[in-house]
Parts: sequence; C-alpha cells; structure tokens
Amino acid sequence: MFSNVENFFAAPEGAPLCWGEVFEKLVDILIHGGRKMCYRKTVVAVVGIVCFPICVAASLFAGEMRTKGEIEKVVAYQGQALVTRRVPADLEEGEHELVITELPEHIIPESLYAEGVGALHVRSTRYRERAVEEDIRDEVRELDRRINTLELKIKHLESRLGVLSQRSAYLDSLEKFVSSGAREELTKGVLNAETLMELSGYLFEQRQQIAEEKLELQTEKDKTGREIDTVRRQRSMITGRSTHTVKEAVVFVECGEDVLTELELSYLVGRVNWNPSYTARVGEERGEVVLEYLASLHQQSGEDWEDVRIELSTAGPRLSSQAPQLDPLMLELSQKGIEEAKDEFLRRRDHRSLEDAFVGVMTGQRGVEVERLRETKAGREQIRRLNVLGGERQMLELFGVSEAEALPGLPEEVPTVTYYLPGRTSVPSRRDRQSFRITTERLPAEFYKKAIPVLSEYVYEEGDVVNNAETVLLAGPITSYVGGEFVGEAELPTVIKGEPFVLGLGVKSGLRTGRRVVEREESVKGGNRVLELIYRLTIENFGPEPAVIRLKDRMPSTKNGEFVAEITDLTHELSDDEYYVENRKPEGILRWDVLVPENVSGLDAYTVEYTLRIEHDRHKTFSDPAAF
Repeated sequence: MFSNVENFFAAPEGAPLCWGEVFEKLVDILIHGGRKMCYRKTVVAVVGIVCFPICVAASLFAGEMRTKGEIEKVVAYQGQALVTRRVPADLEEGEHELVITELPEHIIPESLYAEGVGALHVRSTRYRERAVEEDIRDEVRELDRRINTLELKIKHLESRLGVLSQRSAYLDSLEKFVSSGAREELTKGVLNAETLMELSGYLFEQRQQIAEEKLELQTEKDKTGREIDTVRRQRSMITGRSTHTVKEAVVFVECGEDVLTELELSYLVGRVNWNPSYTARVGEERGEVVLEYLASLHQQSGEDWEDVRIELSTAGPRLSSQAPQLDPLMLELSQKGIEEAKDEFLRRRDHRSLEDAFVGVMTGQRGVEVERLRETKAGREQIRRLNVLGGERQMLELFGVSEAEALPGLPEEVPTVTYYLPGRTSVPSRRDRQSFRITTERLPAEFYKKAIPVLSEYVYEEGDVVNNAETVLLAGPITSYVGGEFVGEAELPTVIKGEPFVLGLGVKSGLRTGRRVVEREESVKGGNRVLELIYRLTIENFGPEPAVIRLKDRMPSTKNGEFVAEITDLTHELSDDEYYVENRKPEGILRWDVLVPENVSGLDAYTVEYTLRIEHDRHKTFSDPAAF
C-alpha cells in the first residue's frame, strides 16, 4: 500500500510541495489502500491530527532565519564576562525573526539583549532552549564518537574473551571424558597409549593457545580502557558535562526598507575569571626594573572565543542603570542611657565594638550595591537592605563613629580599571588557565640591602620602584629575576600611577646579621621602675666588596602614655632619610644606613650599639603582645 511513497510525494520540478497537498495525498493513500469510502472522515481526522503539528512546526521554522554570528568582543570581569556577537543581516523590508544559535552553556539568560544598526530596529529579544540528540559542539561530538568506538571495541574484546572461556570449559569437560575413558580401558587392559598421548597433547596445545589469546585480548582490553580514560579526560577539560540542549536567542526585528546591515547580540556568561601577575627582571647593573604585567585568564563558559578583542575589567557588569531609592529614616527617643543603647545596638548585630560595626556596614553596603548593579531590574529587597545598612551607618554616626577611611579593617576598594589586550586573540573554553601580556614597563628603581636582626638573620635585597607608567598595577603575585636567574616570589600591592612600591630580590648571599642584649640593669626611681638594656646589632660581610645596608630595629611604644621609652648612647646616628624621619621614626622604628666593610665576621663583625631606657609604674608590668 505504501510502496513508491517517495515518488508519490515528489513535487514537479521547481514547484514547492505545500503541506495541504501532502495532507490530501496521505488521505488518498489510506483510502486507496483498501479502506471503504465510509471511513473517509475518520481517515481525514486521523491524518489531520498526525500532520497538524508537523505543518505548524514547519510553518514556524520556515519563517526563521538561523545564524550563529561571530564573537566580536569580550569584556572579562571577575567571575563573569560580557560577550558581544556580530550577526550579519541581509533583510527585505518588513518583519523578521532572527535565531542566533549555539549560545554557550553557562549563559545568564536574563542578561540577553540585542541592538540593531542603522535602519534595523529590534522589537523583542527572548531566550529559548531546544533538546538535541548529540552534543552541540563539534570537538565534543568527535570525542564522543571516539569514546563510542572504543567502547564497542571493548565489548568485542569481551565477547572474544567469553568465547575463549567457553572453549576452556569445553576442554575441561573433554579432559574429564578422556580421563574417565582411559581409566576404564586400563582396568580392561585395552588402553591405547598412542591415542591417549595424542588427546593429551591436543588438550595441552589448546590450553596453551587459549592462554596466549586470553593474554593478548586482555592486554588489548586494558590498553583500550586507558585510551577511553584519556579521551574522557580530554573531554572533561573542554566541558564538565555533556550539553544536549541548544540555547538560542530569538530576535524579532523590523526594517522599513531592504537593508544589508548587522545586529549586535550581547550576553553575560559565567565561569570566567582573570587575575593579574607580574614578572620583574633586574639586570646586574641594577639601573631599572623591567616589569611585565600579565593576566591569567580562565574561561569555561562553554564556547570558544576565536579571534576576538578582549578587555579585562576590575568593575562588575553593571546592567542596572537606576539609582537606589532613599527611604525616610524614622527614629524614636528612648529612656535608656547612651552606653546601654550602644551595648544593645552591638548585641543585636553581634559586633564587638562600634568600629567593627562601622566596618561591617561599609562592607555590606559595597556588596549589596555591586549585587544590585549586576541585575537588569533593581530589586526592591536589595534597595531595602541598602536603606537598612544606611540607617545603621547613621546611627553609628550619632553614637560618635565616623570617618570610615581611618577605621582599621575596612577592606580596600579595588580601583575600577580596564585593560585592552593588544590585537585579537583566541581563548578556548577549557579548565586550564591561559596567560596573556597586558603591557611591559621600564620603571626607575633604587636598590639597597636591608637587615632586620630582630626578625631574621638573613640580609635581603630590595628596591624602591616608582610606577611612572600610565597603567594601574593591581595586587597580585610577582616573580623576580636578577641577571636572568630566579630569585623568588612575593605579593605586589595595588599601585596607582606615581606611587612607589617595594620589589624584593630575596636573600643576599655573603651577608649575615645578629642581635643580642649585652647588658641589662633594673632599678626603682620613686614610684617607677627603670629598665635599661644595651643592645648590640652585628653584620657580617663574607664578600670581597663593601656593602651599603639599611639596618633596622625597633623600640616599644605606647598609645596611652603608660610608660616612657627612649634611646640613648648610640654608637651610630639614626638615618636622616626624609621619609623615615617623618613616617617611621615616630612609630618607634630605628634605622641606620651603614657601610659594612668587606671580609668582616666573628669578632670583627660590623657593630651598632644603643641603650634602651624604659620607665613605668613599678606596680605594673608589660602585657602579652599576643593579646592585642
């Protein structure tokens, strides 16, 4: 009845076959296949039910223009990235539906938006998903095909191993039969020794052959299993899981005339992050620092960025353009005392002090505002939280706490900067991090050696470097090389234009420092206790050349004036460096700039001595510094 159906449905050359004609032909097939005319209505109804969804789906997809477009630009943030695709549009006057396919696995659907160029107007943009049989990515499909092939190979090997097991079991039964037959013939005295030897030889030969084949097949199976594991790891590096869903953007556009233009589709994706890192190279002459600024970029969004412009930003993807609403602050007076009110305020919020509460409020406001700006619609709950935190901040100001910049513990806000990677580059979606050069700068530096015997017996080499470039250097790890040799790693703080920073070059060999108390005297003066200690700081130079060293120590200091400490009888004057005198000396830091001769050690070591005198109430003693 259904023979030659393909020819039956064939349309005349050049003429499209409409679904109405298909419907009628299906009806004729069923009717002419032996059914009576009285069943025509039933057949029509059945065929209509079957064909209607097909017709509707065909009509819907017939009006769609499907394209993938090309990724033009990516702005990578901390945790997300804003991807912009350029979609060519060659359209006639009227309304059209453009379907941009193969959106990435970790797209944030609510961030999807489109913008037309020129006479192309975007009427609406929506997100949808379609289930597919295979993974949508070509490289993943290829790996899946390899995995399927290898799994079939393992099944074939297991089947052959099963046959060998059956052969081995058959030989076992044959051996039992031969053995029982030989015993019976032996009792009758008619044993055919030649036949028995032939059967025994055959059995051993077969067992040897089966053992060799089993070993060969098992070895091949193990090798294939390792291949499968390798391919699966390769697949896992590309994507953590399979994607059998096509993610698409359906853009409804309108153009008042025939246009040849393009559409820009932008969306946020997750699983993207980048971190700054640095490589500092210093020559033997120590004249300057060649600082290479690198970005370690990791993206596992589910799509490869091929030949795109990449920007790295410390800002968040700000989608909300609306400022938060400021609600009225309603307060009431209470009969409680000021101290009781402060204690109740802290107890309700689980803070130890008003300063800690202020730091918590400021940190919380930053976090909520960043979260709010990343949403397409301003959430009322976030605005309410901002107003609650703002009310707490004003209460703390009424309690006498302000000037958040001066409070300890307030997290430093990272400056908002954007870096443009030169040229165009490609970043595949995979688990490993990829490094890109942002810029290379030559920065002036002044190098010196520093000894801090109260902390370490080693002498270190450092450099005061000034960031005279236009680039803001974000906090990150820095790897240092001197004369091409690795000397160590450290952490670079955030450095804006014009600011200095310290570059460490590691331990300087051939130098050693020490510190000890050579004399201690304690006495009572009136109601006070007087303590005098004589300290001796030493530097040994085992090298053939003199060394200029910044020697540092410290004296105890107090904020509440509970004791008086002073330095006397110095064998060397303290440094007159302007920065040290204005900033570090008032904090109790001691610094000497000394020239240590060559080849001095042991009793001949370079020595600096001073006397520390402390006077305090004789009924008190010093508390454990670990309690602060």
